[in-house]
Amino acid sequence: MGKYVDFHGSDHNWSVKIQSGFEVSYFYVEHGGYGGVKRIELTMLDKDNGDEHPFVATSFSILERKIDAKIIKILNEKTKLLGVQKAKENTEKANRLNAFLENPLKFLEYQAKKVQLKNYLKKKSFKEQKPIKPFIGEFRDKPIKPQELSYEPKINFFQTILGLKNIKLNKAKIAYKEALINWEREIIKYDNELKKFNNKKVNVLSSFDQELAMFYKKKKLFDLKLEEENKSIIELFELNSLSEERKIESFYKLFMSKISIDDLFFLESDIFIESGTLIINAKLPNAIDFPKTKEVKYVQSKDEFKETFISKSDEIRYYNNLTYSICLFLLKLSYENSNEELISNIAVNGFVEGRNKKDGHFEKKCIITVIADLKTISQIDFKHVSPKECFEGLKGICHSKLIDEIPIKPIIQSSMHDKRFIDSVDNLHTVSSDFNLAAMDWQEFEHLVREIFEKEFTNNGSEVRVTQSSRDGGVDAIAFDPDPIKGGKIVIQAKRYTNVVGVSNVRDLYGTVINEGANRGILITTSDFGADSHNFIKDKPISLINGQNLLYLLEKHGYSAKIDISEAKAILKARETKP
Repeated sequence: MGKYVDFHGSDHNWSVKIQSGFEVSYFYVEHGGYGGVKRIELTMLDKDNGDEHPFVATSFSILERKIDAKIIKILNEKTKLLGVQKAKENTEKANRLNAFLENPLKFLEYQAKKVQLKNYLKKKSFKEQKPIKPFIGEFRDKPIKPQELSYEPKINFFQTILGLKNIKLNKAKIAYKEALINWEREIIKYDNELKKFNNKKVNVLSSFDQELAMFYKKKKLFDLKLEEENKSIIELFELNSLSEERKIESFYKLFMSKISIDDLFFLESDIFIESGTLIINAKLPNAIDFPKTKEVKYVQSKDEFKETFISKSDEIRYYNNLTYSICLFLLKLSYENSNEELISNIAVNGFVEGRNKKDGHFEKKCIITVIADLKTISQIDFKHVSPKECFEGLKGICHSKLIDEIPIKPIIQSSMHDKRFIDSVDNLHTVSSDFNLAAMDWQEFEHLVREIFEKEFTNNGSEVRVTQSSRDGGVDAIAFDPDPIKGGKIVIQAKRYTNVVGVSNVRDLYGTVINEGANRGILITTSDFGADSHNFIKDKPISLINGQNLLYLLEKHGYSAKIDISEAKAILKARETKP
């Protein structure tokens, strides 16, 4: 038994099994005396390329060795060719990628051309085959009635003299009658068969008509569904007709889905619109996954691939160049597809995802951020800029070595789609000069705080949202200030207290600000804060608003109320003891 070939049998009954990828196309055994083997001929076919390899031997053991040696040689050659080809492909891929990384904006500009309605419309075709009309054919011709004249015999002179005329005439009459009887039988048979044929024809055609009707029904439903799907896509491209911000967000998410960067990564982005600012949170390639291959060679002796890599300086330069270019590209692409009535600024935050090397936890961190208004973006000639210098000119923020993935705080970060947000309740209209804020229901107080801060921030386009009530010292409301310098995310906590707010509450707020990635925290109460609370917030982005400050805010916006701690304590105590 050979490594790649095996012969079975005895005497004159032999069979052969051979390595997969090969087959035996010819096999002959010439036997000698006393059951011995005189000569063996075998032709092996290489199924990959169709090559035939003939073999001749005087024994099966010799033949096995010959075939094994040949197959080993063929497989080694194939392995080498595959290895060399794979190495060539990988090198070409690396060269394409490195060429792209030299000038990402050029390639990304090409990608932007994909943002056309025709590339987004679904072009699915109805895959079900249309029924073919069955071929029924024509029924056979109707039997022809025999004619008596055709049976009249031809009688010559000698038959008349010999008296054979009448005999022939009688035979002709008998033959005609028999033909007529047979014809009548054939007519009956014909009529019966014709009836069956017509019935079958009706049934077959009726079944076909039903199948055809069902086909067209299914196709119509398919076409209507496709039309409806494409209609929604067309509507998204008609930006001027859109007034809802969420639809605008859907449009941006749609065209962002078509952007890919060679074999590097697909551009994934979360997109939000808040107070006229389009915020794009883009997922960037991780430094660890960034391509570093320069060339690939195949080492046949070791059956392995040997890679050479780009220099560390090129790696840093490529990664920086790519990251700057992605930000600029997103600004440009978004500007070209923007509606100035709904969007005035575009912000891009670049994030990387991965494991924290210190604690092993999965994290998402921003490493680059930039914001610009539409007018500024419109004045940039993206074809001729240096990505880094352009980014710096826009006052973008990042560390010099982006490949180190050092986290930074986004210029503006959206949290408007926080699942904690709930619909607001309007309470300000119930406030009057004799209304005691300290005696309010704590949930109603949170909504009132949201309202007054909304009025406070309304001049700069901020938005304030209330979160689900939890009474756990968490977030009661969040404000979003679009100002790129002093704005950002502001965490608000409301404490309807009748006692002094302890410093522990202030510490908790500071921890919440850090955890939320907020720019500032505001703690507002109907009571007051102690000296230790004021000492704690020194040099920290925390603002404390006591009861008197709250009354001032209300008066500032045209509302008057009171805070009577003693009265509130009595009211709350009565409320708690009430069954």
